[in-house]
Amino acid sequence: MPKHAVRIVFISAILFFSISFLPAARADTGVDLIKAHAICDGSFFGALATDARRWSQEPAFKRRNGLAFFQVKNRNTAGPAENDDATVKFHAPHSVAGLPLTAYFDSDLSRWRYFSDHDLNFVTWGFYVGRTPAAVMTWLSKNAPGIWNALMQARPGTPDGMYCEVEVFEQGRWQASAEACDQALPVDATPHRVFAVRPRPNSGENDESILSCELWGVLPKDLLKMSRPDLPR
Repeated sequence: MPKHAVRIVFISAILFFSISFLPAARADTGVDLIKAHAICDGSFFGALATDARRWSQEPAFKRRNGLAFFQVKNRNTAGPAENDDATVKFHAPHSVAGLPLTAYFDSDLSRWRYFSDHDLNFVTWGFYVGRTPAAVMTWLSKNAPGIWNALMQARPGTPDGMYCEVEVFEQGRWQASAEACDQALPVDATPHRVFAVRPRPNSGENDESILSCELWGVLPKDLLKMSRPDLPR
């Protein structure tokens, strides 16, 4: 074999083994965070702790007992809303595989007169996203197709761009529900769990979205604890 041919084979072998042993591209842990958020239970706060490196520079980011959470000024105020005490605006958008998360909200409206008069709970938390609901759905179809499929099967986008999945807690477990996701206020004592992609209020031409979890109805303490283990007891 000619010397130049031997040299080419040798160099090719080196390149092959070098490429073979390159470390695999690290998956974005934020995608797992979004997937956990869509479940609307305590796994979200564990996933947030796993994704802590992304959020560690945010002053509102806190860790406790293996969990992580964002501490808002006052959960007992309206939310999500612009610049209220139940919202933490990030110092800069945090990109999760190209999805810009711009803020976090956490609100408990259970003490509001309407809910307290009916002995109902209403807790909601989630992210603001710098994309339209349609763009968020496109992102989900590529990065979390299971969530996308659940949202599309449960309720197609309503005229205002809302997508959601509704569950009710019956017979000791969460079960899918065919109820509409766009009713304004909870009116049923049955515990409900809702994950929604919706336009952000007062965001112009729906150019921003909300990824929200909602728990409402009469929520037993153990059920609330399983869903929100970050809250102090």
